[in-house]
Amino acid sequence: MEIPLLHIIDYLVAKYLHHRDIPTHLTVKKIAALAGENKVHLAAYYSDAHKHYCRCKSLLKTGHLRDSASYVEKENDLNEHLKQYLRNIAKDFFSVLTEYFVSNRRSKPVLSLRIPFVHDDDDYVYTIFRQNGNMLPPPFKVQDSQLLWKVRDTDSAQYCNNIPAMAGRRPTQFTHPRLRQECAQSYSRPLVERLRLRRRHGLDPGWNACWIPVDPSQQQASPEHCYRSSLAAPVSIHSSEMPEVLRQTLGLDGDNVACIFGFLTVDSPEYRYFRASDHDVMALFCNFFTPFLLTQTIFTSSISRYHMPKQLSPCLDFLSG
Repeated sequence: MEIPLLHIIDYLVAKYLHHRDIPTHLTVKKIAALAGENKVHLAAYYSDAHKHYCRCKSLLKTGHLRDSASYVEKENDLNEHLKQYLRNIAKDFFSVLTEYFVSNRRSKPVLSLRIPFVHDDDDYVYTIFRQNGNMLPPPFKVQDSQLLWKVRDTDSAQYCNNIPAMAGRRPTQFTHPRLRQECAQSYSRPLVERLRLRRRHGLDPGWNACWIPVDPSQQQASPEHCYRSSLAAPVSIHSSEMPEVLRQTLGLDGDNVACIFGFLTVDSPEYRYFRASDHDVMALFCNFFTPFLLTQTIFTSSISRYHMPKQLSPCLDFLSG
C-alpha cells in the first residue's frame, strides 16, 4: 500500500539540510539514517491506523457497529495503540536528542512530547511521553504556560534562559503550571537575585520551593524539575508543505496555513542552557514527529489541531482509497 505521507519526511529533512548548518554530532549520514528509520516506523504506524479505519468502515456497513458509542470505543482502542507506538518512537528519537544536548552541556535535559486537546472550550495539553523525568505531569491549560502560548501563536520555537528573572518581573514574563508565581516574584527581588548568582551551580532551596512537585506524593520538587531554562517548539506543518490533494481534502485554503499538532519541550535546571543553534535541531526532530501526529489526527479525533478544520471525513475517504 502506498503511504501518502512518507514523502513528507523526505521533503522536511531535505529542507532542513539545505537551509541549516549541521551540528558536528548530527552528521548528514546520521540524519539520513534517522529519516530512514522514521519512514519505516511511519509505514507501520500508518498501516495500523488505515487497517483499523477500513475495519470500522466494514463493521458499519454490516451493522456490527450499531451506535456512535461502539464506534468511539473502537476509535479509543486505536488511539491508545497509536499513542503507545508513538511513545516507543519518541523514546528512540529522544535518546538521540539527549546525546546532542549532553555533548556540549553539563547535564541531561527533561524532554517532553505534548499533545493539544480541547476541554470545555479551553485549550489544554497532555504529555504523551517524557524522557529523563520520573513521571508524567497532569494535563494543563496552554494559557498557563507562557512559552507554549507564544509557540502556539507564532508557530515558532521559543526559549527562556533565565526563568527566575523573567518570572520575577511585574507583569511576569514567564508562567508555568507548576511554578508558584508569587513565590517566584518574591524570590527574584534584587537582594535574593544577588544571593542566587552566588549559588547558581548548586542547590537552591529558595528556588526549589517555588516549584510544585511533579509527583503529588512528594512534599518538595526534585531539583532537576526546578527549571531555570525552557525551550518549546511546535510539531507543525504548513499547508504549502503538504501534497496538493491532501491539502484540498483537509480544506486548507492558502499556502501559508500552519497546522500545529503538538509541542516538543526541553527543560533544564541550569541557567543559559540553550543556544540559538538549538532551534534548528529542534526543528528537525519536530519534523520527524509531524507525520505521526498528522496520521493520528486523520484517523482519530484525539488531537485538536490549531488552525485545522475539525471535519476530516473527506480526508479519510481519500486516504482509504
